Amino acid sequence: MRKASIFAVFVTIVIITVILAFYNIDRVEVSASTKLSLLPIADAMVREDYPDRNYGVWNDMTIGRSWNLGNYFSNSFAYVKFDLSSLNSQTVIESAYLDLFQYVRSDYASGDYVVKVARANGNWSENSITWGNKPSFSGAYSSISVGGYGGQWFNPPLKYTFDVTELVQQWVGNGSNQGLVLYKDGGNYGGFWCSRNYNNSTCFATTQPRLTITFGQNHAPYTPRPTSPLNMISFGGDSSTQGAEVTMKVTDLGDPDGNLEGTWFYYKRVQDADWEVSPIRTGKQTAQFTKFLPDGNWEWKARSQDDMTLWGAYSTTFTFTIDTTSPEYPIMVSEPEFSVGHENEVMIVRCSDELSRNVYYELDVASGEDCNTPNQGLGWQQSRVFLVTNLDDDTLYCFKGRAKDEFGNTTGWSESIQTRQDSTYPKIKNVVLDQEVFSPNDDGVRDSINLSFDIDEKYFKDWSVQVIDLEGEVVRTVIGTTAGASFQWNGSDFDGKILADGPYRLLLKASDVAGNTSEDSSLTVTIDNQPSVLNISQPKNGTWTNSDKIKISGIAESSATVRVNGNKYSVDENGVFEGYEIIDIGENDFTIEARDIAGNFDSKTIIVNKELDKPNAYYIGPSGVISNKQPIVEFSLSDKLTDFQSGLDADTFELNIVFPGGDSLPLMVA
Repeated sequence: MRKASIFAVFVTIVIITVILAFYNIDRVEVSASTKLSLLPIADAMVREDYPDRNYGVWNDMTIGRSWNLGNYFSNSFAYVKFDLSSLNSQTVIESAYLDLFQYVRSDYASGDYVVKVARANGNWSENSITWGNKPSFSGAYSSISVGGYGGQWFNPPLKYTFDVTELVQQWVGNGSNQGLVLYKDGGNYGGFWCSRNYNNSTCFATTQPRLTITFGQNHAPYTPRPTSPLNMISFGGDSSTQGAEVTMKVTDLGDPDGNLEGTWFYYKRVQDADWEVSPIRTGKQTAQFTKFLPDGNWEWKARSQDDMTLWGAYSTTFTFTIDTTSPEYPIMVSEPEFSVGHENEVMIVRCSDELSRNVYYELDVASGEDCNTPNQGLGWQQSRVFLVTNLDDDTLYCFKGRAKDEFGNTTGWSESIQTRQDSTYPKIKNVVLDQEVFSPNDDGVRDSINLSFDIDEKYFKDWSVQVIDLEGEVVRTVIGTTAGASFQWNGSDFDGKILADGPYRLLLKASDVAGNTSEDSSLTVTIDNQPSVLNISQPKNGTWTNSDKIKISGIAESSATVRVNGNKYSVDENGVFEGYEIIDIGENDFTIEARDIAGNFDSKTIIVNKELDKPNAYYIGPSGVISNKQPIVEFSLSDKLTDFQSGLDADTFELNIVFPGGDSLPLMVA
């Protein structure tokens, strides 16, 4: 009779199920082992004839086939799950037994049938599992032959015990507990078994499925303590092997239970993902493992296992380096053919080393035309730059280098480089400037300056002349490569334009192939394109005189040369010049020329007239007593034309009235 069909019984079952689910673990402690009794956390049957129906809350489970109203049910399985979370990886399962209770045989099914225990392969829920969505199962971990005759009832229900030790060991070992499945192969036999949802009529609290586990608590072996090699340990120095034998050592081995099986060493390159594992080492207190390992950065650790395959913890991981390879072959940074001064910075190209954090360098110095005279050695040092001092002038030096890593692996010597040391500066001699002031105006006079010089230097390279204005700007540069040379400058800048008037500094330098530069040689020249100053003080142009000579004077530049009709006049510091010239009767032409120091020229021409005879004046009238208050006075003027034919100058005469007392009254001046 199915009690689950009565509502009151159903409610009672649900309430009792919830209460027992909270108290579903019963522990029994023993001295040597621990016994754990577990009730299911879920159970349900699935039926082939009702593939979409869930039977999770029923108070029984059908296993195999059962008779109902003259027909056999289709096949049925029972799924049961227990909570094993109280067991851990150090639990040793000694035994595990499953108790199931059958309360009735299938009607008209006489004869024995076999119930088997399998492993559920997927997750499932008591309230949702059906024949259609049930997970698959596998294995046959236990089986029992069930006897009786068809329709036989058992009150109390009959207990059957299955040995599921192997299955529980697997669950504890890999944590894959999805429950177990009870099933029957083929045939029409079957029976009704109690579930955890008992009804206190056919099944009871004591007839729930029960899993009893006996287990011991195994203790992991002690964690090994590495003693060598530890961090920062390095092996190397022998470039012939490309590797080294390394012995990894641990101590403090043991097991609390006294069942140490052995110790394993794990090692790998730092950059690798997978560890290599040594064969077992069976030392009871200490163990070691020796292995030839190639160059590289390595790390290692160890752990122990007991004879029940329980692993202890890994030791601390330590790293070490094997480096038996020298750094990259060194190359010297090339030097110029000549180097300046008495010291020199020599550099080695950086030598890479895959494993060494530091690379050290050494420099060898030799001298002589064949580089066969040892001079000095520098190193070892981390810097690739060497300052070599106390070098002799005009001497050939050879440099070569080598490198080593922090493990002592050393390269051979590099190829040698050479340079000649030159500490002598060029000397500029015999500097001659033809003129300090010039006028680049294409008049053919002082249009350019010429600077000549000699350079005393064994390894001469070039010279340069820079033209620098008052603002300090370089306006023209000329470079030459002959030791005895001259520089002609027409006053033009970089673009060929004539520069403005004013002073300019000529900066002359010389350099040799080593880079030595002479002391500066500086001169000043002046561009002056302004016309020369020339002012005539006397005589005025067109002057008349009866003298035999005339004074000519004026002002010019103090440095100018003044000539009058070719005669050179002296010019004082204020620019004043004067002199006398003989004149002839008649018209005399005088050309005054002035040329300044820059070659600028100016000239002026004046005319001086010479006449010996005086002009004649004759009074005509009126005469006697004059009553007219405005008389008309008449007179005549004349000049002798035979000596110069100059004639009269009508614009220059005087008319005066002379009184008896001697006073004079000018009437006209023209």
